Amino acid sequence: MLSPLRFPALPPLAFRQRVTTPDRNAGHTTTTTTRILALDGLRGVLALMVVVSHYFGEVPNGFAGVMFAWIAVKMFFVLSGLLMANIILDHLHSPNFAKAFYMRRACRTLPVYFVLLAVVFTSAALFKNHDWMEADRVLPLWSFLTFTQGFVMVARGDFGLDWLTPSWTLTVEEQFYLIAPVICLLAPRRFLLAVLILLCGASIVFRGVALETELMPKAMALVTLPAAMHSMFFGMIAALLLRSKHIDWSRFDLALRIAPLACLVLVFFLKFADGGSDRLFQLFGVPLTSLAGAFFLMAILRNAPEAERLKSDRLRFFGRLSYGIYLLHMPVLGLMHGLILNARPDIATGVQIAVTIAAVPVAIFVSWLVNIAIEQPMINYGRTWKFAKPRATS
Repeated sequence: MLSPLRFPALPPLAFRQRVTTPDRNAGHTTTTTTRILALDGLRGVLALMVVVSHYFGEVPNGFAGVMFAWIAVKMFFVLSGLLMANIILDHLHSPNFAKAFYMRRACRTLPVYFVLLAVVFTSAALFKNHDWMEADRVLPLWSFLTFTQGFVMVARGDFGLDWLTPSWTLTVEEQFYLIAPVICLLAPRRFLLAVLILLCGASIVFRGVALETELMPKAMALVTLPAAMHSMFFGMIAALLLRSKHIDWSRFDLALRIAPLACLVLVFFLKFADGGSDRLFQLFGVPLTSLAGAFFLMAILRNAPEAERLKSDRLRFFGRLSYGIYLLHMPVLGLMHGLILNARPDIATGVQIAVTIAAVPVAIFVSWLVNIAIEQPMINYGRTWKFAKPRATS
């Protein structure tokens, strides 16, 4: 059955767009075309969190204390919502919005995803007679090509092969790309914030209904867009608030830095408050984690001191490779344990630990090769699809 605590991470996205940046001597923000270096570093940190969690936590003899990939996935969802809100609001009325928007997103997300599918399905065919491959647990290829694997996971009550488990987040992401522009197009701008708050609440309620009732499988609360989209909406709300000309954000900079910590303290209190049942944590702690992520991103975009620490060249390097690391680190781990030890990944013995540790630089190297050969060229091509300026009205 699906574990309620296992949240693989969302594919990280590039952050190059028109974004609001603060004037530290005033409360207003300005809109400029830039790249937020701190967010590159943040993506690197989150990618490494995912690797540590999956390699050393989410294995049979792993350490529960490093199972924090679920925090990374919430942060990635929030980041995606903030990113999409800024792009959509800046370019929604461009004559070629749909073509440019979806071409850029496809070039960003699909090439490495297809590399993942090629590696996994080729490996499943080559090593199908080996127990460590678990080829019988691979979900149908059509479900991955149509981004419906999350629904297949719900129907089967199983994530399927661990190598492909994180891909449900890409399914959610692709579906979010379809609804976010529609929401911004249909909702009048003066009501957009209220609409997003209502949708955020509806998502949290949906998640609670899935967890607490028998109306639908509990897995619906884990791997479907209706249950996950509150995180994206928190990001969109954060983007709208930062763009507001009616809020003097210089008065709230300290509060934005404190709020994420306060939320996370409450999250961990809920985690341990109900005697290990996780009921309060699942109902309220998980959404609170997304709220903490929204506050943190707002603080970063307001140039909080934490932003400077995230601008490290090393963290930004991992941030550049983070999408490939996210998608490919599990197949690397599975193949290395299978081919070297003829077993599934674990860290119960010294040899298993050594192979797992060796898999970390291998996964990074593979991601670097894929980034150089495939990912970056396709991203660069996607950027050639420019948003046209809206037609002048007489």
